Amino acid sequence: SNAITYRDPQKYLTASAFLLADALGKPMLYTGYAFPTSDPDTGPALKSGDVIAPATCPAGKLSLKPQTKYKSGTFICMERWSAIQAMIQWHHEVADAPMTNVTSTPGLFAFTRGSGFFAMNGNQQIPGRTAKLTVRTTLQTGLPQGVYCDVISSGAAPVSKGKCVGSSVTVAADGTAKISLAPMTALALDAASKLK
Repeated sequence: SNAITYRDPQKYLTASAFLLADALGKPMLYTGYAFPTSDPDTGPALKSGDVIAPATCPAGKLSLKPQTKYKSGTFICMERWSAIQAMIQWHHEVADAPMTNVTSTPGLFAFTRGSGFFAMNGNQQIPGRTAKLTVRTTLQTGLPQGVYCDVISSGAAPVSKGKCVGSSVTVAADGTAKISLAPMTALALDAASKLK
């Protein structure tokens, strides 16, 4: 199947981040339940009497990031992934600002929206070829000079004790930044994630 699902967590996360970054339409996140590949018509977990069991997310920190395996019938709860929570905040931060500084090259799509910048490497992950498919370039972010925390790798609280929880990007005085993105990854910066 060509559908992007939780079974390919990195692609699912990157596609969902783009959905929240894009200026078109109203984003809608779908969080469903896991099902076996042998029977895609399997429904959610049931209680006695064929009643659908309450949606229960993975416990504790397991709900903060995509898992490589889910038990059939359990809920994925992707809205709890820290990167998705951060992109929801990013989406609200940029509001209805249009895309500017758009860059579209094979494998790379990047743009500014208001006080936010988003970049995505859409190259497929191919074992043994990651280095060749990694995008390394300098892009116009449209952001003021400073150090920004990538909210996708950092989560909804990108700064802790004055440092980025995840990766950081330095924006020069002219608004450009050097970025490096592995295949099927993205980064998002905004005014709220600026360190200095």
